[in-house]
Amino acid sequence: MGLCPDTSSEVLSQVIGGASRQLCINVYELYSSWITKALIGARERGVSVNLILEGGPVGGVALQEAEAVSSMVEAGIEVRWMENDPEDDARDRYRYDHAKYVIADGRWVLVSSDNLKDTSFPPPGLIPVSGTRGWVVAVDSGELAFSMLPVFMDDWNGFDMVQASSGGSDPPTGAEPPSIDLTNGTEAVFKAGPTEHACERIDLLVSPDHLSLPDNPLIEAIEGAESEVLC
Repeated sequence: MGLCPDTSSEVLSQVIGGASRQLCINVYELYSSWITKALIGARERGVSVNLILEGGPVGGVALQEAEAVSSMVEAGIEVRWMENDPEDDARDRYRYDHAKYVIADGRWVLVSSDNLKDTSFPPPGLIPVSGTRGWVVAVDSGELAFSMLPVFMDDWNGFDMVQASSGGSDPPTGAEPPSIDLTNGTEAVFKAGPTEHACERIDLLVSPDHLSLPDNPLIEAIEGAESEVLC
């Protein structure tokens, strides 16, 4: 487990760098030079990399993200946008594809509260003086990965997916994102680095599917707590 922006990049870089066969990634937004290079590096060493992105984020697709997508497609990474298609009168399934997860080699599952940006995942080795508070968890569980892959593939093969091409942004490009202060500090807030924990039970809840059920498993989990709920 890592905390954004202090120790998150170490966790993410380990998952990407440790992949040997396959990376399946679904994230609302991705614009980070070092993450882009890491994914391209994975592809160059023979890893299959498939990336889903939201095609209509608030404000439009940032120029930096469009450039990152173009470079990844040129490197052989398959990228698909989830978006509306007004010409075919097709509406995307979700208001936003707001997922933030990585499945590596059918074994590791990384889930983050934050998008893949330098504000949350600064370049490794850099101690940011500011950023976005969040968390990232990487779980070594073939069972969880096996449960997550059908969710990814269902979205990947959806009618509202548009394959990205190199040479520019396919969805409308929005304004450049706000500048990011990557000034290197002298001391991290959380000095210990990522932490490791054994977990006896993990329940996969997919939004909106599971959370719209009459017997909402999230509410059941909260109501079933005996001593503590941390949210």
